[in-house]
Amino acid sequence: MLGPLFFLIYINDLPGTINQISSPTLFADNTNIICIHHDSNSFNEKIKEILLKINKWFQANSLILNCNKTKFIQFSTKYNLGTLICIDYEHNHIENSQSISFLSIILDKTLSWQLHIDKICAKLKSACYILRTLNPILSVNNLKRFTFHTFIQLLHMA
Repeated sequence: MLGPLFFLIYINDLPGTINQISSPTLFADNTNIICIHHDSNSFNEKIKEILLKINKWFQANSLILNCNKTKFIQFSTKYNLGTLICIDYEHNHIENSQSISFLSIILDKTLSWQLHIDKICAKLKSACYILRTLNPILSVNNLKRFTFHTFIQLLHMA
């Protein structure tokens, strides 16, 4: 019970190391760093500076950044896709992703909702199939109850 609280207290000062050059967001054990720049060269330099400062913070706090779970995505408009940079964090490759999950919302590099909508539609199709299959078997009250619980699960998983 105290583990998550102690973890949050332990990493509470992480945003202070980079909040002058980026917008860090902490949610439970999920950390997101938002960096904005219109010039790609300056953007690359800013990213390197952020990673350097984070690395120093991790070393000072006896932690290691898990590069396998660390993702990088560069957002842009549909018409200006920009140049994606490749980040080599101390010889561990940080994946340059086409899409990421941010608090269960799927974001792609052009910030369209298509991937997220596709994910929800797939879940809804599965739920509808199950309801059609159970319709002849269950009573109306049990079908309503099952539908309600299925809807709550879909909301929780979306």
